[in-house]
Amino acid sequence: PLAQVPYSHFVSVAFDLYGEARGIRRVGEKAPQYLRRLRVLNGLFPETRFVHIIRDGRDVALSVSEWRKGPGVARH
Repeated sequence: PLAQVPYSHFVSVAFDLYGEARGIRRVGEKAPQYLRRLRVLNGLFPETRFVHIIRDGRDVALSVSEWRKGPGVARH
């Protein structure tokens, strides 16, 4: 039978293995939808550090204008 592993441990190991394979010490996720779940994430991963980066809106607009068009992608 398979041993049950807590979700937070599974995710932590997956991120650690990803970073180790690429020689990266710290690995993270940057999807903006996680902003609404910071309390849940902090509860699952209390050792986690959150980094809030604020970009200049003009830079964001230029970046978005270069995105490849497709379903669900912002258009200009």
